[in-house]
Amino acid sequence: MIKSEYNIIRIVSFFLMLSLSLGLVACSSSEDTSETDAVSESTVAATDTDAVTDKADTETSVSVSDMADLEPKPSNKEIENWNGATLRVLCSASELGEDVYFSESSSTEYSRLVKERDAELEEKYGIKLEKISVNDVCAYVNETNQTDSSPSLVYATGDGGMSDLMLYGALEDLYAYSDRTVTSAGVSVSALRQLSVYGGLYMLTGAPIRSSVESTTVTAYNKNALTGLGYEQGYLESLVKDGKWTYDVMMKLIKEFSGVGLSGSEDTLYSVWKGMGALTVEKKTGDVPCVAVYNSRNIYYFGLVHDLYSVVGDISNDSVSTLFYINTLLKVKNSLSGDMSVLPMPSYHEGGEYACVLDFGSTFFTAIPSGAENKELALDYLRGMYSHSIETVYEKTIEDYNFGDREVLDIILKSRYFDFFDMYGIGHIMKTAFSAKSETADFDKLLGQRAKFAEQALDIALKQTVGENTNR
Repeated sequence: MIKSEYNIIRIVSFFLMLSLSLGLVACSSSEDTSETDAVSESTVAATDTDAVTDKADTETSVSVSDMADLEPKPSNKEIENWNGATLRVLCSASELGEDVYFSESSSTEYSRLVKERDAELEEKYGIKLEKISVNDVCAYVNETNQTDSSPSLVYATGDGGMSDLMLYGALEDLYAYSDRTVTSAGVSVSALRQLSVYGGLYMLTGAPIRSSVESTTVTAYNKNALTGLGYEQGYLESLVKDGKWTYDVMMKLIKEFSGVGLSGSEDTLYSVWKGMGALTVEKKTGDVPCVAVYNSRNIYYFGLVHDLYSVVGDISNDSVSTLFYINTLLKVKNSLSGDMSVLPMPSYHEGGEYACVLDFGSTFFTAIPSGAENKELALDYLRGMYSHSIETVYEKTIEDYNFGDREVLDIILKSRYFDFFDMYGIGHIMKTAFSAKSETADFDKLLGQRAKFAEQALDIALKQTVGENTNR
């Protein structure tokens, strides 16, 4: 059973977290762990950190720029006309499902655009859609044995449903069809690069998926509070455009502000850490994911996050009186009132690239069942849907989430990336480290433990996905 089997990974990772006997480890790869230059607590706490950060900046082999959206590759084959063939679309009944499913009575502008898209795809490519909305896609597939013989194109929310299906072979490798390139316009290449494994790709998201915009983590700020500190309107936006919106700037303003300096969610500090350029996974030769938690850069950034916590204290969800509020675009839009604007997550240093992690649990994905009867039909529908939606659904989404400066919003959306750990249901291993109220600077040991936990949990997940033969 797909659901019950996937719980094994979650249970194992939980017990790994309880282990107190594990020592320090480096990235799980063929490289000698002695090559990793760990930073001692005395080094992290030192005033002069230039040497530490200079070393850290050259240590990680994958930069955030490697994770940016790229120009899509042209397809090797035109989308066929399927002459009225029916494709069953299985999707979640949650609000995220509105990316693909609306009742006939729905009359919102967004539903109108989706319906127009479906009608145009039917007229242009002869693909008729039969949409099935269920509460839990993974449970439905499991209970009805859909993976054995299903013509459906499966949709699932990112709350574990799609990951569950992928981990147990229920999803087709989309890279297996070279004549129908999935990297068409509208597909998030950030997701393609970050979520592939051993050369296989099992899920897509991008322009037609409204939640891929809504789930982007951003830094919102109160314009009136900032001008009250003596700064001109547009000051922070200009810093963003000049590449000067940094952790130090945010920390300086928080210290100047007499009220609540920073609020958000339980993942706020983790998002700050990732925004500075910390990576949980590197991709090695052969598209092999490797845990990259334990290196001097990540350890040093972790120390900076601890410094931030020592200034702001416990992170509350106060979205009214705060200066900065870190959350997803959707939560920002729904929570904040008054004059506000959004920025990307601050980088560590000037000229550094911005990095805005997506909330995996709030992002919708599309995929094809491994047992689908007509995979070529499903692939052509995906290609047509993603390409079509750039000028319709995506632009409407951008319009709804434009808080006043489209150029800044474009910068935010170009800096999005997915956390590989979240796809495999082990993101909590790292996130819980940022809720620890440690009074010491033993970040070296703490991240070393988390790296070991993550390596073991990821190894289990990868074996479930691609089997014992990790060379594919």
